[in-house]
Amino acid sequence: MMHYIQPRSHMLDMAAELFGHVLAGRLVSEPQQEFALADAAQAHRAREPRKTMGSTVLVP
Repeated sequence: MMHYIQPRSHMLDMAAELFGHVLAGRLVSEPQQEFALADAAQAHRAREPRKTMGSTVLVP
């Protein structure tokens, strides 16, 4: 992976491009499921056998 972020100026340019797309609304990432923080162990059990898709968020 190091060759993707070298030189540092290239990595910063790529990050600026990515976040520009996010801020412009062209890229959207919404959590697909939420678990209460108290249910963190259950969230891990669901992720291990790939029973979830996308982002999983723990909420207080």
